[in-house]
Amino acid sequence: MHKGQVLRHCTGLSLATLLPLSAVPLSAIAAPLQAPPSTPAAAASKSGSRKPEPQQKRRAATDDLNDLLNRVRTTNSSDANSYPVFIGAHHKLLGLYWREIASDSVATLPLVTLMGSGVRFSGCGRTRSVNAYCPESNEIILSTRGIKGSQRFSNAKRNLLGLTVLAHEWGHHVNHHSNRGSYSRREEDSADWRAGRYLAWLMTNDSLSVKDFTDAANLFFSIGDFHLE
Repeated sequence: MHKGQVLRHCTGLSLATLLPLSAVPLSAIAAPLQAPPSTPAAAASKSGSRKPEPQQKRRAATDDLNDLLNRVRTTNSSDANSYPVFIGAHHKLLGLYWREIASDSVATLPLVTLMGSGVRFSGCGRTRSVNAYCPESNEIILSTRGIKGSQRFSNAKRNLLGLTVLAHEWGHHVNHHSNRGSYSRREEDSADWRAGRYLAWLMTNDSLSVKDFTDAANLFFSIGDFHLE
């Protein structure tokens, strides 16, 4: 690994199918309001191109939030094909949560590209490490299939495992672009803390059961993780 590069990840190598789910902006800075056109004709010509006002953008962000939460609630976790939809929705929700909702949100938090195994990071020495976050390129490689014991998991538990690891890697992303909170010298504990906050937020929004929250907490202890600096 090249000098100065940092790679943070959970253990567990795998050969999962590529999952190219890239984060997309869920909100943007509102453009200044345009001055009213001087004539009715000018107003008619510009009405189709006028940018949304801040209130409209806030409403759009709320619609995005409700749509994503509903997608998470209604995903049939017992379906073997539900994983990409479930993880993709949480990937976008995590971006929304850490940019706009969390008490210590970071409005300028960069987007994160989410990928599956079998690819290389564009930074961090172009390593193939799985279940890892590369701060140089703001990328996460995620896969659950190689994590010890996961081959015996049900589809529902595999989804929960993916969510747990994803929330943890997002924790590294937030730490890198802000701080570690109360865990200034413990990167992994801080990432777990941030993951737990997101899962608790899901629970308060009826998007994660108490049992799943407890199971997710147990997964943190059973998987184990480390990082290289």
